Amino acid sequence: MKSLAEQYVCTVCGYNMAGYLPDNCPFCGATKDRFITSQECSARYGVVETPVFHICQVNNEA
Repeated sequence: MKSLAEQYVCTVCGYNMAGYLPDNCPFCGATKDRFITSQECSARYGVVETPVFHICQVNNEA
């Protein structure tokens, strides 16, 4: 079974980088010491799933 790539989360802006740890966040420019693993992020911040509704579903309910 193929393993999943490690994911890193920027603690400044929340950007999620899969596969490698960048020197700087491509979104906000934070340095690599501001990234944590996705596992650490989930444990630290209690990450939960949030359902996302398609815009057509919202418009059809009106």
